[in-house]
Amino acid sequence: AHFPTASRERVRMTPPRLTQEGGRRGSANANTLRRRILIVDDDAVIRTLLVDVLTDPGYQLDTASNGAAAIEKLERQHFDLVVTDMVMPKANGLDVLLASKRLEPDRPVVIVTAFPSVATAVKLASLGAADYVTKPFDVALIRITVAKVLALHDFAKRGHRDEDRRLQAGSKGTPSPY
Repeated sequence: AHFPTASRERVRMTPPRLTQEGGRRGSANANTLRRRILIVDDDAVIRTLLVDVLTDPGYQLDTASNGAAAIEKLERQHFDLVVTDMVMPKANGLDVLLASKRLEPDRPVVIVTAFPSVATAVKLASLGAADYVTKPFDVALIRITVAKVLALHDFAKRGHRDEDRRLQAGSKGTPSPY
């Protein structure tokens, strides 16, 4: 493997540009390998900050400026993860969470809120939120939370596939130990 070093070559670290629709530009092959993340916040400054923080070659980012727009996008497109504000006009973060779970029950949703409480955290967890981050947030915490949630989701999916393979192997005449 070849790893660039400062002395041998220069590494270009330019963040990708967003298209008008909120998605990042790139080749079709690159897009198929990226994890699609929908960022939802009615505050344009926070939305832009989240896009800047989560810009990564492994992520294809899209945005929605309110919960209703997010739900429309979730109905039309597949996303691997949703990061949504809790308090928004038209539809709130809870509405986005419930719509996401109705459309794709296994899709993780991270809720970001400026109004944290234990009761809210418990309610969101019971409704299927993958994680909960409070504002103001540490940008490193957002990156770590997104990476952790996606990794746990991948691990769970892999576990289900392995279990399905074991069950299929067992139904093909493999003797049961019981």
